[in-house]
Amino acid sequence: MQSAPWVARLGLASAVILAGSCIAVLATHAVNDRRMLASQPGEAAPDFELPIVAGDSQACDGVFRLSDQRGAIVVAYFCSSQCPVSNDYDQRLTELQRQYSGDSRVRFVAIHTEFPPVPPADIAARSSSAGQTFVSVIDTDRAVARRYSIACTPTFLVIDAAGEIRYRGAFDDNRNADQAVTRFVPNAVRQLLAGKPVKVQLTEALGCPLK
Repeated sequence: MQSAPWVARLGLASAVILAGSCIAVLATHAVNDRRMLASQPGEAAPDFELPIVAGDSQACDGVFRLSDQRGAIVVAYFCSSQCPVSNDYDQRLTELQRQYSGDSRVRFVAIHTEFPPVPPADIAARSSSAGQTFVSVIDTDRAVARRYSIACTPTFLVIDAAGEIRYRGAFDDNRNADQAVTRFVPNAVRQLLAGKPVKVQLTEALGCPLK
């Protein structure tokens, strides 16, 4: 009779361990299977509007709306000035934007997910010093980043003229620009402009985790 409580406690402990193991497995699966995340290639890009803090814009109210960009390819760059990896890609995106300067078929937007929040004036100054002329917006509470299941900065999305995500992930295959071989974002833009399917649609974005 004295063993009954011990057996009960053992059974409860086993159940807790099993539940914990299941949670761990599910968490690992969720991380490894990116198809479970929202806003993947082949899906419609969720609309959003964010305040413009830098860059040229036709929006008279100072707000960038994704739905207003229909008819053009949009390169969306989730970034943070507090992330050194993200900073490494500022110039590469600036150079890509210059290639399409004056081409209304391609538009660029940098979505700043700073935490702790950075004053908009600081973001504008940083954008100007980097020679960026494309729009920069600020996702103060990171609500848009969460809607897109952004796990780290930098993360890039290429959205086609119909508003469908056609590429998601890293800009290229090496943080060191001189060693990069495959340039995923430029390739995706070029293929869409040529009316061809995007060959590489999903890669793993590596950088600073969103807090």
